[in-house]
Amino acid sequence: MSYICELVGGYWIILFIFFLFAAILEMYYGYPSIFFICYPEWYSLHYSQAKLYYLLVVIAGLGIMSIIGYIRFSHPGITELELTLENGNRQD
Repeated sequence: MSYICELVGGYWIILFIFFLFAAILEMYYGYPSIFFICYPEWYSLHYSQAKLYYLLVVIAGLGIMSIIGYIRFSHPGITELELTLENGNRQD
């Protein structure tokens, strides 16, 4: 039970940070359109619908990133390297 809680908790913390970053970006780029005419007219007229589309894009993007991350974490690529080291203690 502890392992499951730890796994799910760590996963949701990472997603929360990405959602927070997406919300900050939306606030930074979305609110100026209310006060200034800097976006297409459709965006200003349908601001709530544009926010919904943004939310769906963020959820889809985070879902894809999560699936790819889980697959890469579950199946790590291991590379074996051969290193040749010289003795660094030379006496001249």
